[in-house]
Amino acid sequence: TERQNAKALGRQLMETLVSGKATFGELALLHSGHPQSRFNGGYMGLIPRAELKPEVRTAIEGIPVGKFVGPVESAEGYHLLQRGSVVEGAKLDFAEAEPQVREYLRRQTAAEIRARAVQEMVETYPVDFDRGKVSEWRAKLLQLNQAGPQTMPP
Repeated sequence: TERQNAKALGRQLMETLVSGKATFGELALLHSGHPQSRFNGGYMGLIPRAELKPEVRTAIEGIPVGKFVGPVESAEGYHLLQRGSVVEGAKLDFAEAEPQVREYLRRQTAAEIRARAVQEMVETYPVDFDRGKVSEWRAKLLQLNQAGPQTMPP
């Protein structure tokens, strides 16, 4: 019944999305089980086609860029998808690639340092909180941000 409920929710969310009552990013924030895409408006980053789950690859191949499809079932559950653009690869010589590689490595190292620091803080200063409230708070914060500068509600 859990999978049936998830599929029913997926259908409901797809109807909400197609009707324009919510954006893909809003729905991702409230319902995605994938933390990176949840906090990036549903964006998963650039993913080589060969690395997509076969079910996902099959579902998006036949739809135009920007269109939605779902719910798509995989071993991990149900997914709502928005077709992204195809970005062609390019070959760069070392002089062109070096600054990009250095920046990528700098960001990756900084992210690893932040993750270790956060893990150390969590272990040193444990805090219990209701994860459901975090999603609600983020959704409210996004709404306030879209509405423009205002004071935060209590």
